[in-house]
Amino acid sequence: MKKIILIIIVFTSIVGSAIAQDIVPVVQAGHSGSILFVEWDPTSRYIASIDINNELVINDLISGKMFYRIKIPGGSVAKALSFEDENSIIVATYGQSYKFDMKSLELENTSSSIPQKEIGDGLKINGAVLRKGSKSLFNRDAYTHFTFAANSIDGKYIVAGDERGCVYFCSEKLKLKDFDKTHFLSVNDIDFSSDGQFVAIASSDRSISIWSLPEFKFEKRVIPRSFNISAIDSHHEDSILVFGDELGYVYQLKFEGDKVSVQGVNGHNGTVNDICFSPNSAVVGTAGSDNKAAIVDFENKKVLQYFRLHTQASKVKQTFNIKSIQEKVTNEDSDKLWFDENVYAVAISDDGKTIAYSGGKW
Repeated sequence: MKKIILIIIVFTSIVGSAIAQDIVPVVQAGHSGSILFVEWDPTSRYIASIDINNELVINDLISGKMFYRIKIPGGSVAKALSFEDENSIIVATYGQSYKFDMKSLELENTSSSIPQKEIGDGLKINGAVLRKGSKSLFNRDAYTHFTFAANSIDGKYIVAGDERGCVYFCSEKLKLKDFDKTHFLSVNDIDFSSDGQFVAIASSDRSISIWSLPEFKFEKRVIPRSFNISAIDSHHEDSILVFGDELGYVYQLKFEGDKVSVQGVNGHNGTVNDICFSPNSAVVGTAGSDNKAAIVDFENKKVLQYFRLHTQASKVKQTFNIKSIQEKVTNEDSDKLWFDENVYAVAISDDGKTIAYSGGKW
């Protein structure tokens, strides 16, 4: 039990420090699932956000602290979020609408209705292409779809996000002004502050990034207190534990008496699906959702080598036409191999000379 408690404490601190190395300052919030919606209050001081687990979180960006967090009751997922005024928030689920009072901190049922949020006026997403009238913005990865786009209040800027967490900052005519790989998972919502000075971007990675206008300068990131562990393994001889998380980070915990040492390496661009030890306890093999297996060396704190699952394959995703994919995959005359981008399992031989890894195939 003592070791389990230590693992939780150390894991939370190491993730926080790993993220903070690149992005500061950081506000730690409490989302436990993918953030669906984010909204600024009329004063541009607070942001409210709600996730797939119906947790409503309100952050004070001036003090840099979480103002309040509350669970919305019922089993229906939230479909809309909006500030009714500077002290009241309306949350609409598919079963009921609720009103939260920021002064009394009370939540009650309400008959008020709010429309479901849509992408900005005049904008249209067509897979990897964002259109506005005759103008088009193409995703840098032709196989990656845009997920949301919004116009600034004054109409001078357009901000768009895609399913890989990339953010595109554009002029009103969709001319790209800046690009950033800010988030690790899909961008779900974008909202501009009432004073027109900031934009908030919410993602499935349970974080919100804040940017200032008009220079598109990164200002702050609101992150959860910890990230989900997606793969774990323990050494059969030494008191060592290794695990990977949903963001692609790989960690080693070594127990020596009452002391615990921690090493962390950024191994994958996506979830770590599997992890295993090599004969050398400081070296592990990992399988990621980025179509790669990796050999990670904790002693030297780096990835020694990557192995792509399908080096000459054609990439497809489930967001494409499934019937068309099935026809291509089952066509025996086709010389292409279609895959779903995940390496699901990895193993290293007892002599440490061979690595085996497998993944999904259509």
